[in-house]
Amino acid sequence: MQGDLTLKDNQFQVLDTLLSEKIELLKQLAELTRKQSSVIEGEQLEELQVLIDKKMEIMKTVDRLDESLNPILDKVRTFVGLKNNESLAKIEKRGKLPAKTISKLKSLGEILQELQKIDQENLSKMNEKREELAQRMLEIQSGRKANKGYKQDSRIYSTYIDRKG
Repeated sequence: MQGDLTLKDNQFQVLDTLLSEKIELLKQLAELTRKQSSVIEGEQLEELQVLIDKKMEIMKTVDRLDESLNPILDKVRTFVGLKNNESLAKIEKRGKLPAKTISKLKSLGEILQELQKIDQENLSKMNEKREELAQRMLEIQSGRKANKGYKQDSRIYSTYIDRKG
């Protein structure tokens, strides 16, 4: 390894382990997100809620994992010479990290991009479904008003007038 060795070999091992864990969690998240697509199309609201709950649990686990991972990634940025606003994707060009670590970072980036794409598609589908539902609700509401108008009692109240002679 070249450059300023501020990262020890065991830190690369820890980094690789944490990246592997995060990749597995994100793969699970991606699978649930793909399932979510078909559930949205099928308008299965209960199943959708179950998937969302499972995704939330995985995201909480990812957040806890990130608490350990982010300080190491900050050290990697420093080690490689990236500024805070530069992407970790530029690491490969610097050539200072083990190939295994670079491969895992690439894989992580690809999964995140896939997740982002699927989430955007799901959001669009949900918005379409919401608009369809709102339109159906308006139709039902106007139908009820029309029904109410047709079903009103149209009794003619007559008055009895007693005329005595």
